[in-house]
Amino acid sequence: MSTDPRAAVIEALEDAGWERADRHQFPLLKHESGICWEIASEAGGCYLDLIGGPTIPFNRAAPDTVVIAACLAATGQLDPTVDRAHLEERADARESGTS
Repeated sequence: MSTDPRAAVIEALEDAGWERADRHQFPLLKHESGICWEIASEAGGCYLDLIGGPTIPFNRAAPDTVVIAACLAATGQLDPTVDRAHLEERADARESGTS
């Protein structure tokens, strides 16, 4: 289990094929499309950087499931038939180390 802030997001994105590249103090994950997600602070603030588009900030209060869903949706990896409860179960399992 990682001690990084947003460990559940990191693990979910890595499971989805995003590659991790350490950058400064916090990790950066990149999808093959070029879309990136990175942690901005120890408290868990983070950003989703879209190609040729906006950078979407998530404050530390944004649930991991929301961040995971946004990242997967941005890359076309979110199955629209997957419901919120499934995403929450997945994030909870990762946080508790039972994935």
